[in-house]
Amino acid sequence: MKLFCNLFFITFFLFSFESLAFNPGKDSQFVGSNVIDPAKGKEGIKIDNPDKAIILIYNQGWGISNTKSKYIRGKDPCFVNFYLDNQKKYTPGLLGPWYSLASEFSELIKEKKIYLYYFCKNRAQEGFDADTLRTMQANNLIKLVDAFVKEGVPRKQIIPVGHSGGATVVIEAMFKKPEKIVSVIATSWTVSGQKPWKAKDSQEIKRFAAKHKNNTNPFKALVYACDQDDFTSYEDQAFWNEVSGVDFVKLTGNHICWFNLFNNKHEILRVIKFIQSNLD
Repeated sequence: MKLFCNLFFITFFLFSFESLAFNPGKDSQFVGSNVIDPAKGKEGIKIDNPDKAIILIYNQGWGISNTKSKYIRGKDPCFVNFYLDNQKKYTPGLLGPWYSLASEFSELIKEKKIYLYYFCKNRAQEGFDADTLRTMQANNLIKLVDAFVKEGVPRKQIIPVGHSGGATVVIEAMFKKPEKIVSVIATSWTVSGQKPWKAKDSQEIKRFAAKHKNNTNPFKALVYACDQDDFTSYEDQAFWNEVSGVDFVKLTGNHICWFNLFNNKHEILRVIKFIQSNLD
């Protein structure tokens, strides 16, 4: 009887632990031209040969209309459908650089395979102030990275990628837990929403700039900024040049100028070298 009770307790504990495992969101999934009918949610983080996988975790930006007040307004949809709807008619380069890395360039790094994971849980939600939402999303990202590590993916082979508000999230996650997140790629980083700005918006840039310039923890980021960005331009982000561990790159164009990044072969090489530097 005692043995039965012990076995029951252990089974109940393991079941409870599994049920409490981090849930990345019901629509979160791997995307890529070679990905067919991927699992979603908790099951969606399982992957074949995890020790050989390089995983880019994509964090989407926050919507234009929900970031110009103290509290977030509205709730963004998960834009993973942009990839899913265009997958069948995919041609190289059609869906941006990160999709290309998980498609035509997926085996560009010897003995490894690049995957793109779209993280739907991290999207704007109403009722939170911006700092609280960033903290929540940074914590979500850290938990997801830990979940992939638990599945057998080496931590150094997991690289969060973020655009706009999502760029801020991936950088804040690494700032918060540099021992958990080795490196990130950020495009069109912003904390102030679309221009025209008010005085408080400029102060937000200065607040974050001071924090990162004074950072003494390990920090490794590839940051792309667009010179005509009507959120936060290259000039507005010039402080990244003073942050140790940041490769700060100027691009030409608006807020989504990075989307055609791989039209320039030098940028393909830059990104691949950045990823490879984690493996050395």
